[in-house]
Amino acid sequence: MILVAAIMFGVGASGIASGTVQDAVRWAGFGADAEIRAELARHGADIADIRASLDRTIGEAATLGARTEDLVRSDAAQSERLAKLDDEVAMLKAKFRALLPADPLESLGGTDLLTLRTTLDAQAERSRHEYIALNKRIDYLENMIAVAPDVTGSVRPPAKHKRRGPHGDLGWNATRGN
Repeated sequence: MILVAAIMFGVGASGIASGTVQDAVRWAGFGADAEIRAELARHGADIADIRASLDRTIGEAATLGARTEDLVRSDAAQSERLAKLDDEVAMLKAKFRALLPADPLESLGGTDLLTLRTTLDAQAERSRHEYIALNKRIDYLENMIAVAPDVTGSVRPPAKHKRRGPHGDLGWNATRGN
């Protein structure tokens, strides 16, 4: 028995001296020197930074997921609105086509194209004259209402033009001479 105890003691002592047991003891944290502790602290700080970055990334992914869900819901609502608008446009097209005759030239009742063209030209000319008259009336009213602009120094306000009568004189009551 003493012999067995001596053999066991010898095996244990040689195992400690070989370094394998020493590495296991250091890995467990016994006898670690300052460099290993500093390295572990630095790795701990790096792991904390990575954990914070990962948490931010997960939060951003959740925010993007919520936005995507909102976009999908609003896209579905817009699709429904567009479908309703398409239905309304189709209905209006059908009503408009029902109002039009099958052949527009037949609906003119035998009117030739020259007469139609002449009528359209005359109407365009009347519209042009009406627009010109309307613009002249607006200019006249603007000149009546217009307040003298702010002037400073030697700058003079623009002179107002007097309207001349039908014969070029300054008024309707002026006498006409040769």
